[in-house]
Amino acid sequence: MKHGKSFTDGATIKECLVITAEEMAATENISNISLSRSAVTGRVEGIGDDLKLLLESLCTRFVCFSLALDESNDIVDTT
Repeated sequence: MKHGKSFTDGATIKECLVITAEEMAATENISNISLSRSAVTGRVEGIGDDLKLLLESLCTRFVCFSLALDESNDIVDTT
């Protein structure tokens, strides 16, 4: 991310949405969206929950699978 902030920063997300909306000529609706830290966190957690359920339902049909994991670092390179 350009600002080095997490996705729980609603102001940064709103800024991205406004830029996108300007390209699509729909700024009135986007600029009125409330993106508080708790709202963004809740939405991201909801997406994660949906993906988990989808993966669990798909796993029942797998014949075999492999799992690759990678370490994640924050903006100051802390694991």
